Amino acid sequence: MPILPVRIREYRPEDRERVFEIISKVLYGELSFPRDRKLDEDLDDISATFAPPLGVFMVIEFEGEIVGTGGLRPARDNLDMVELRRMYILPEHRKKGFGTAIGHSLLTFAKEAGYKQIMLETTDQMQSAEAIYRTLGFREPEENESAPIDPRCGLKLILPL
Repeated sequence: MPILPVRIREYRPEDRERVFEIISKVLYGELSFPRDRKLDEDLDDISATFAPPLGVFMVIEFEGEIVGTGGLRPARDNLDMVELRRMYILPEHRKKGFGTAIGHSLLTFAKEAGYKQIMLETTDQMQSAEAIYRTLGFREPEENESAPIDPRCGLKLILPL
């Protein structure tokens, strides 16, 4: 596979419009998820929701354009766990290794921040994303592990670090 001009970097406030455009196109367009103000409150202030040193939001730049996103924020009920959210790549930029690349960057951040586990929720509509998550080592949780947060998602995965 050829090396493509891709860069993964931390989110900047000036990225907000493009990031929201990507998330809207995938979440509300492609997946037809209903908009839910409460469930999507993390988009109101990305810099605060995913603020370092406990969280991070990253973008994928390809040929100078943002084509994907992904973030980590601390879990609400477990200080040792971080939640992977908003990992979306525009359909025309999938199958180029970008999902795996941002996934590795986010895993590295989580390990360096001292988290012991990453949790995510996804939908069965995102089969290629699920394949990436499983390649990165994610698995389905045991029965005693916490319930999904977002009712729009049917699959919860965890990764012990």
